[in-house]
Amino acid sequence: MFCKNCGNELGVGQNFCNCCGAPEGAGDKYCAECGIPVASGSAFCSNCGTPMPRSGGAPYADQNMGANNYGAYNAYGQPQTPGVCHVCNQTLEPGNSICVYCGTPVAAQQPMQPPMQPPMQQPYMPNYGNVKGKSRMLCAFMALFLGHFGVHHFIMGYGGRGAAKIILTLCGLFTCGITTLVSCIWALVDAIRLFSRSIKVDARGIPLE
Repeated sequence: MFCKNCGNELGVGQNFCNCCGAPEGAGDKYCAECGIPVASGSAFCSNCGTPMPRSGGAPYADQNMGANNYGAYNAYGQPQTPGVCHVCNQTLEPGNSICVYCGTPVAAQQPMQPPMQPPMQQPYMPNYGNVKGKSRMLCAFMALFLGHFGVHHFIMGYGGRGAAKIILTLCGLFTCGITTLVSCIWALVDAIRLFSRSIKVDARGIPLE
């Protein structure tokens, strides 16, 4: 315990300061807990945070404190005025560890860092190098004249589709030509799509020329 008038350390049970003669608890120049000088009008000790009553023993009441009085913030939650407490809007004293008006630690006054933005990913662009694409017109004419045998599919690398058309065409021998007709219609649709450039790449993703 320290004298609040002169900062002298008081003994246990000592009711008066043996240095200045002030009664215990009288004065507001020094902190009673740590003996550090306190600025006039401060509500808290800047060293240990002990509440400081006003002269005469009346408790300190901060008129600037309020349930919604948190000052002005920017888009990142930072106080817009540097060096100002974001709770009570009072000026922060340089070197103090807490706000002497409301007791908020100065460490809590540090501005928030902006959120990290993830790096933008570039769209994948396949590199075909010097690979030459298949001829669109060749595939289109193959689909028009030999499409029911899937020749154009084999040229573009779609072996499964080509095999399916061969099977459909041969099954027409046993279905009165119904499956062969289906294969021909399929081939005609492929030819139209190739001529109209609706089919743009082959099975490997390489653009048709």
